Amino acid sequence: MKTRFSSYDIICGIAELQRLIGLRVNQIYDIDNKTYLFRLHGGGSSEKVTLLIESGTRFHTTSFEWPKNMAPSGFCMKFRKHLKNKRLEHINQLGADRIVDFQFGSGEAAYHVFLELYDRGNVILTDYEKTILYILRPHMEGESIRFAVREKYPVDRAKIGNCELMESEMREIIENSNEGDSLKRILMPILDCGPAVIEHVLIEHGLENHLIKGSVDQEKGQDESSKKQSKKKNRKCSEINPSDIQFFDLASDLPTLMLAIKSAYDIMTFFLNGSSKGFIIQVKEEKLTNAENTEHFYRNIEFHPYLFSHFF
Repeated sequence: MKTRFSSYDIICGIAELQRLIGLRVNQIYDIDNKTYLFRLHGGGSSEKVTLLIESGTRFHTTSFEWPKNMAPSGFCMKFRKHLKNKRLEHINQLGADRIVDFQFGSGEAAYHVFLELYDRGNVILTDYEKTILYILRPHMEGESIRFAVREKYPVDRAKIGNCELMESEMREIIENSNEGDSLKRILMPILDCGPAVIEHVLIEHGLENHLIKGSVDQEKGQDESSKKQSKKKNRKCSEINPSDIQFFDLASDLPTLMLAIKSAYDIMTFFLNGSSKGFIIQVKEEKLTNAENTEHFYRNIEFHPYLFSHFF
């Protein structure tokens, strides 16, 4: 089962939660030391929504009656002190990073809750100047960035999204890649869309089994045994079934790869428009009820905002 939100989950989640803008915080509860419930209501209207945020993992609305802590934690009390009756003004992603900024209130009365959804995660409460008032996990990042109370939250450190890659740039990346690398491994740090989107577009364009082959210069002078050894290395480096392996050819495959990358950008644009739906991926299993009868049931294994090709 999915254990945390990926980049495209975050984009879809933010687009979906735009409907909460304008609601006010009625109350805040904590489920455990990293999971919090924000009860929101629509002022004079009868609309009531519960927003759940979990450090490092997820954010979404919920109708489930979660068991709450009998006594609110210090962090929960800070939330209540600063955010109660504040209106939710904005929900944004910082750059292309897995950080979500929830702004409550406006002007000098604004407060920000930064939810970090990568690595060990974090939840940070700041004032309108982004000065940290409370932080779930104080720590140092490198030697210069300190995450602690009274420090400024470094919003400018967020990863900036890539513009569309030019074919010449992608050619250079391919030429400098390691022998035996898969296209998925190469594209992961370049495209800010998560592994599921990349795998989907590679399958759609017939490139899911392509590996990078050594350059012609590297192959010159190799004897047959060296070539066999290199081929074994490629197969060992890959998670692809050895019988399905194909080697990437710059002349014939690069234009197709550029079309796949464009498809990835198109999918992300589709998400940004809030047009996605939810899909639950299930697997059919069976269990013996007695010596003669078998009962079938479906087990949930994944959930996604898009029906990707690798689930067919």
